[in-house]
Amino acid sequence: IEALACHRPCPPPSTSSKNQRENLQQPILPSIECLAEDLDLVLQNIHPANVSLEWCLVEAEKLIAILMQKLESNNEKEMHGNRSDIIRAISRSYICLLEGWGRYAVAGVVDDGGNSDLVRSKKKDGTKYHRIREDAGSCANDRLFIDMTPVQKKEYAIERACELLGRLEALENVEPARAIKIPSSSYASVILALSISEDSSKLQQSEVILNSMLSRYGLHSTNKTTSILNSALSSSLLNVADVATGFSGCIAAYAKKNDAPNGEKILNQMIELYDDGRLGNAFAPEARAFGTSIATWAKYNAANIFRAEKILSELERVAENEAAKNNNFKLRATPYNIVIQMIVKSSSNTKTRSYYSNERRSFEANAIEADRSNENIVYAMHLLDHMEYVMKVEPDAFTYSILLHAWVQQSRPGNEQAADHAEELLRRRLHSAGEPESNSTRSRKSSKVAEGDVWPNVKHYSSVLKAHAKTKSAGGARKALALLSEMERVYSNAKFIEEVDGKSEKKDAAKPDLVCYSIVIDAFAHSRLPEASDVALRLLRALETKYKGGDKSMKPNTRVYTAVILSLVNSPYSGNESQSGKQSSNAQKAWSILVQMKKNGAKPNSFTYNYIINCASQASSHDEEDQRIAFDIAIRAFQELRKASQSEEYSNTEGGCHPDSFTYAFMLKACTNLLPFGSLRTKVISQTFRECCRTGHLNEAVLHRLRKSVSTEQFYDMIKLPLPKYLDYRSEREIMTHDLPVSWSRKHGVERDQSQKGGYGDSVWKKGVKMDFRTDYGVK
Repeated sequence: IEALACHRPCPPPSTSSKNQRENLQQPILPSIECLAEDLDLVLQNIHPANVSLEWCLVEAEKLIAILMQKLESNNEKEMHGNRSDIIRAISRSYICLLEGWGRYAVAGVVDDGGNSDLVRSKKKDGTKYHRIREDAGSCANDRLFIDMTPVQKKEYAIERACELLGRLEALENVEPARAIKIPSSSYASVILALSISEDSSKLQQSEVILNSMLSRYGLHSTNKTTSILNSALSSSLLNVADVATGFSGCIAAYAKKNDAPNGEKILNQMIELYDDGRLGNAFAPEARAFGTSIATWAKYNAANIFRAEKILSELERVAENEAAKNNNFKLRATPYNIVIQMIVKSSSNTKTRSYYSNERRSFEANAIEADRSNENIVYAMHLLDHMEYVMKVEPDAFTYSILLHAWVQQSRPGNEQAADHAEELLRRRLHSAGEPESNSTRSRKSSKVAEGDVWPNVKHYSSVLKAHAKTKSAGGARKALALLSEMERVYSNAKFIEEVDGKSEKKDAAKPDLVCYSIVIDAFAHSRLPEASDVALRLLRALETKYKGGDKSMKPNTRVYTAVILSLVNSPYSGNESQSGKQSSNAQKAWSILVQMKKNGAKPNSFTYNYIINCASQASSHDEEDQRIAFDIAIRAFQELRKASQSEEYSNTEGGCHPDSFTYAFMLKACTNLLPFGSLRTKVISQTFRECCRTGHLNEAVLHRLRKSVSTEQFYDMIKLPLPKYLDYRSEREIMTHDLPVSWSRKHGVERDQSQKGGYGDSVWKKGVKMDFRTDYGVK
């Protein structure tokens, strides 16, 4: 039974059974193969590759049943020994078997590559796990593993371990078995098994068993006598590591219930036992117990940061005490990461107004709000300093990622400091691992994260780039471009560290990818710098050059081309390209980019065409020929967009490819700015507005643009409302979409929902369009 319950995977063929026995502390045996060799037995119909822990536990249960039959027998001849020997054998078997079930519950319910006893054929009802092999027999009233899923098997293993512990305690009360002693490892095994149970009613039982263990060995706070404890320590029944494991398992059980108060109560009980000193210098709480308790508070109520910090300070005190004792107690970054994340979340949960929710607020008000929202993250940065420089705990990749993400979330127009803090954090990591210029001399250990990527990797750089881009400022765009240039320089000078697929080589530095370029182009598109379109076009050409040079990952996509077109909307192109001796207009350049993106296999979407129409509508030239060319481009873009909406080729285009409310608003804007007053202009505006109403895309922006494009009489005629008797500014402004037929604006709400759910995954594109409208309408 002991050999079966303590079964481990088969050792390598080169290791002899003799060496296995020598390397293992008796009386636990490494495998039933070694036991058979000791007893000079030949195993029949058993191949080592087919022996799993499930099979062994089933066979051990059979032998337990035989021992119980012998104990219950009244025939002395069948007992083959005295009753006391059989009871001791049963108790020892219970100890081994309950620890086996506990180990199986924690780590044994897995698909072991075909070595499991489960039949893989599916039942008619689709159940994956049918039953145990016929040669495994049955145990525990034929209930074990029969038609059980992995979760059910785990729960059964937990129940069986608890049942065996209860029987073992009851067996001590039997007269011949008073010499039976339960080791602390049995309690620890059951507590760990209970901590992973899916049944919440079982999780509470872990504290009951923990208290039972403490009472048995004289460790309970109410029992200060040392005779029981000294006896347990001298007889090797009590292992201080099992006590620490029991506390950790009980805390983990409460963590599974998200019961932070009770989890902290158990933690304080462990700390009290540690401070009491009864277990000597060998006893030390497990660091994972503190981390689990902190994580539970993070889930229970993230606002209780002070509790998490108190637990962290206790952990630091224990670490300092153990260091003074020269014990191997190492602090890691995980508990600090959890506390830092709690602090950061408390900042992100603060209800701060969006920059876009009230544009009339002063810059000073936005700056004050930014300082308030930055306070918590600055406090988290102080904790990072304490962690790294005071406690000498090396931050890991997750530590920096939490703080980088927090600064990126806080970055917005009016809070440029957040982006600056993000870049400072990135450079801090670069400095701790070696200056960027000396990246090639960094050790692989310090420059690598767990997944084998360089650290800082391209995702961390892109996070900082995004933080600068979210400020939508000229300074943010320039800083993003400077960081991208630094990435290119460092990568070009970096050292080759390995080959990939025998063809390309990997360098010990982060390689700027398409996302990095896309973010920088987007930053300039929203910066409204005079040179924004020139920089965006140069970056686009750089991407196309890299792609043509063989780097397929740098192929410009729809978002990149669309952002370049947006840069033409917000800043004039000052290039030297000309057509027939005349410099190309922004509209012509935008159209040429559309042609180029189609040629390169990138499909335009609604944003692409909308920006082209908007770019054409902003033609600054008063030359009639230039205005005619710009309006022709707007019409072609509008017609192509309508055609694409009916084509299956563009049905799966990212962001969609169909006219929307912005399309019609931009078209009305183009008619107003590019067509001369007259019947043709009124006719085109009327047709555009009727098409907008027919398709259900009317919104306040379209209605406002229509009001600016035609006279008052024409406006009321187009919206099919009677002309008011007394016209004034106020009565004209009162006309809203809810005053008009619902069918005219039936798709406007759907568009708004879709823009929040999909598109590019970030509402920055919608906000970019809205900013154009606010600028045009004089709101901002």
